[in-house]
Amino acid sequence: MLDKRTHETVLLHEAVDLLDLQPGMVVFEGTLGNGGHTTRICEKVGSTGTIIATDLDDQAIHVAKRRLTETCCEAKVIIVQDNFRNAGSILRDSNIEQGHLNAALFDLGLRTEQVFDSNRGFSFNSDNEPLYMTFSSSPEKTVTAQDVLNDWSEELIADILYAFGDERRSRRIARSIVQAREKKPFVNVKDLLDVLEPIVGKKRPGKGHPAAKIFQAIRIAVNDEYGAIEKALTDIHDHLAVGGRTSVISFHSGEDRIVKKWIKQHLDTKSVQVITKKPLIPSNDEINNNPRSRSSKLRVWRKLAT
Repeated sequence: MLDKRTHETVLLHEAVDLLDLQPGMVVFEGTLGNGGHTTRICEKVGSTGTIIATDLDDQAIHVAKRRLTETCCEAKVIIVQDNFRNAGSILRDSNIEQGHLNAALFDLGLRTEQVFDSNRGFSFNSDNEPLYMTFSSSPEKTVTAQDVLNDWSEELIADILYAFGDERRSRRIARSIVQAREKKPFVNVKDLLDVLEPIVGKKRPGKGHPAAKIFQAIRIAVNDEYGAIEKALTDIHDHLAVGGRTSVISFHSGEDRIVKKWIKQHLDTKSVQVITKKPLIPSNDEINNNPRSRSSKLRVWRKLAT
């Protein structure tokens, strides 16, 4: 089994192989991460292929560049430090015209290193990490979890906890957050856990942390993750050639709902054809080797028309 602090690419072969890549193709990868999927895409498109890959995290970009060098990737790789929500403008800036993109891949999961080593408060593993929860390496330039917890209204906080975290105690938690910030502002992870634990409980051995979905909900709100997914899928569809394919790996029900909704809307207009009639999930072997892959789902479709 892998080191729990080391990221392992999920559904590596399935996500790339179902794109039906050929030498010379142009591929957009919305989540570069550590370069696991990118390396396999390189093998498929070869020296005449082009990959446009994005990531907001400069640490991920550094790791991915080293990995691509070590694996002798021969494809032309354009790496852009940006959010994949800007896929349309990124492709235009990379001189990829509409109808000239052959495939796209999105792995929506967090890098393991973001959880353990980001110093941005993505999880409850380090009490002293600042509550940023931003994918960007420059939290001072964007909305952070501190902003959400210290400035947003009680009603809005409750809404995001319920909508993005399926948290039934959202109203009670939001009220406690607002009461706590009147005494002192939220700064680090411990500040939030001190408010949450009397309501949701503390972590028990062998169990997931009861605050996990609350952290997830705040992170989704901070990064407008659902809005980014919808916009990116639409931008990619506009740029894809007819027959071009898209792979999306989601890791929780909220993400998967957004992807399913997008697919359904385009099935209704007969502009896509689903390749995976049911979402693919990891094999038992992959789950045993990488327990974090357990919740992942892969959906693949191809473009029929604009």
